[in-house]
Amino acid sequence: MKKITTVKSENRAGYFVKRVFAFAVDWYFSSVLLNLFMRLVFIWTNKSDKMGNIVKHDNVTNIISIIVPLIVAFIYYVYIPYKSKRAQTLMMKAVRIEILNEDNTKPQFLTLFKRFFIGCFILQGILFSSFNVILRTILRILSIENVEKIDKIIAIPMFILIGISVIMSIRDKKRNQTLQDKMFSTYVKEIL
Repeated sequence: MKKITTVKSENRAGYFVKRVFAFAVDWYFSSVLLNLFMRLVFIWTNKSDKMGNIVKHDNVTNIISIIVPLIVAFIYYVYIPYKSKRAQTLMMKAVRIEILNEDNTKPQFLTLFKRFFIGCFILQGILFSSFNVILRTILRILSIENVEKIDKIIAIPMFILIGISVIMSIRDKKRNQTLQDKMFSTYVKEIL
């Protein structure tokens, strides 16, 4: 039988502030990194002007627009937490929180991969950052018009899932598990 460890915090609100702050700053920082790497790759491949703005969409720019964001997201949200002493992104480390399995062990690579790419990225977050370039590129390749309308249609279930995730975390008095935590048997704990 699994031993349940509760999230110990002097102030539950403080825990949520740390978690939301880490999430928001990580999302912003990874988006800035993505923008930087995308512009550099487009400049190096002569697919952009000197500022990194794409001058012509073709197969190479489409491939770059799909692969570079996936690589940046993978390194930032999976590889760095996996290789670090504790499963932490850069901001999680700064605010002293970490991802753990429900049995209080460090998550394995596959768990971190699924937790981020399925739980966070696909279900809840692709539209809300510069990583939505992946979705927009795929829609452009498929010659689908009205990308903004599709963004709005996809945003509705994402907002609902984010809301469900927040409610789940608030109602879970023991571990504050979000949707991705429940899906992959993890939780985020303060390092005291």
